Amino acid sequence: MHLVREDDARRISTARTSVTTKGPVCDYHLACDRFKKTLGIGESYFSHEADKCFCEACHKARGDDDYYTRGKPKKKYAVPVGWTRFGLSLNPTFKDSELKVFDNWHRAYHGTHPDVVKKILQNSSQLLMPGDVALGGRKLGEKEGHFTDDRKPKGFDTAQVFVTPSIVYAAHDAYANPKKFEDNGKVYGARVAFQLCIRPDSYEVGPETVGARGEGKTIDPLFSNNELEWSTKERGGTALYGLLVKLEPFDEESADDVGFDERLYAELRFSRTFEMLYLLDALAGLRFPDDDDND
Repeated sequence: MHLVREDDARRISTARTSVTTKGPVCDYHLACDRFKKTLGIGESYFSHEADKCFCEACHKARGDDDYYTRGKPKKKYAVPVGWTRFGLSLNPTFKDSELKVFDNWHRAYHGTHPDVVKKILQNSSQLLMPGDVALGGRKLGEKEGHFTDDRKPKGFDTAQVFVTPSIVYAAHDAYANPKKFEDNGKVYGARVAFQLCIRPDSYEVGPETVGARGEGKTIDPLFSNNELEWSTKERGGTALYGLLVKLEPFDEESADDVGFDERLYAELRFSRTFEMLYLLDALAGLRFPDDDDND
């Protein structure tokens, strides 16, 4: 199992800066921007005043903490150290002053494959769940032959949106599989994730589902393994405000350079998770439980 190392970006990033019309920008941010441009996303989706580099050098230079608490009630979330954020144009709904999204809602992340980012943004910047029909008529669903709504761990609902307060968990291969990116003679594995606000009281907190507990591993020292997955059935309760990019040394085994469409990604996301759980269950003799700032 690949757990993202937080020093990857430090090994790539340097303290050098380049001067632009907006002032100094670090080389890591510029490299991430070049990758972002390969995704073919129109500029209308971005709000660049919210761009921010969280590479090790920039993070330390600002003197920022590794986590903050946000929302009402306050809830901890991890700063995306090692990533660069490109601000997204906020869906008009979330500019409603009555919602007070950035004052009251919690912060979280949603890892995805780079080839899915544009499709999500074209779907009114809304995260979808299995059973939904995306723009163009594609229906999201679990892959045939794996766990489905009729064949799954008891009590687990696959028809939900899953997010996490941990950027490390969001970057796991099961969610944010890296894509090969060649830039200036170097080869990287590029991961992406959405930074978002989620409405309090709209989601349930649950454990990780990638097998870390069965292996005795802690995914993120900032959080318990039992609080890494937030799941919600509420459509419109997640406000995407940042596209995060992380560049790592290229790993042939974990990188995936095959284009995904939304349905295939949804299928893989659930089938890979359930296959891991099913294997651990078989090996360990376990049973699934019954029903008992805008930083």
